[in-house]
Amino acid sequence: MPTGSEKIIKSEDGSDISTIAAGTPGKTAIVFIHGMAMSFAAWTHLFDNPALSSDFYLVSLRSFFIEMARSGINTVTIDCI
Repeated sequence: MPTGSEKIIKSEDGSDISTIAAGTPGKTAIVFIHGMAMSFAAWTHLFDNPALSSDFYLVSLRSFFIEMARSGINTVTIDCI
């Protein structure tokens, strides 16, 4: 797990979103968005970089599938363009 802490944030519709955050809130934020079959582990090496976490506030979703389970969604439709 990357250096950081789990934070629950509220979406615009009131849903809880589980995130990992590192750095100082209030600094310029970098938001990492991974693909559907991935997790925050894709960004571990960046969250563990002290130069980034000292200069920025790093935020990543924990996992698309964790959020689906948390919200009760059991079907996802993906439209490919």
